[in-house]
Amino acid sequence: MKAIVTYTDTFGGEANGAWVKRYEFNCNNNISTRAVVIRAKKLTGLTNYRSRSYDYGDSVTIRPTGRNEIITVDFE
Repeated sequence: MKAIVTYTDTFGGEANGAWVKRYEFNCNNNISTRAVVIRAKKLTGLTNYRSRSYDYGDSVTIRPTGRNEIITVDFE
């Protein structure tokens, strides 16, 4: 399975898209949400930032605390 990571800015709490960075990585079908968050934050350079993550089954959203940015991870 492939995970596609999209890292962008926010405006009013929603993804803005003024700038976008995309990454991808391969993973197992049974990867945990925690493992996805760790890998996505490492790719985007936000490893040392606290964040809240939301698992929607087919995607994960990561919101770093105190930053106007958002990370979404979609699975193919």
